[in-house]
Amino acid sequence: MMREAWPMKAKGKPPTCRDVLALLTEYMEGGMPPAVAADLTRHLEGCAACGRFLDSLKTTRTAVNRLRCDQVPDEVHARLRGFLRAAGGRA
Repeated sequence: MMREAWPMKAKGKPPTCRDVLALLTEYMEGGMPPAVAADLTRHLEGCAACGRFLDSLKTTRTAVNRLRCDQVPDEVHARLRGFLRAAGGRA
């Protein structure tokens, strides 16, 4: 999902932590306009809490990417499939 403009900038307000957290996945994937990414970077540089949250997302993503399917117990697979079915996904 590409952001055409930073929503809070139009209102003349700096981004809040909530605004930033809502965009972190897109930020990590590089899927936003450079001006929006720059605003997020500035916020992350000045907000220790959001910076720590971003670090935890990166750590989690790295751990998940290292996980092989045969390392996940059958019970966890079953619970995940059930969750996805309940959420309307395909499992």
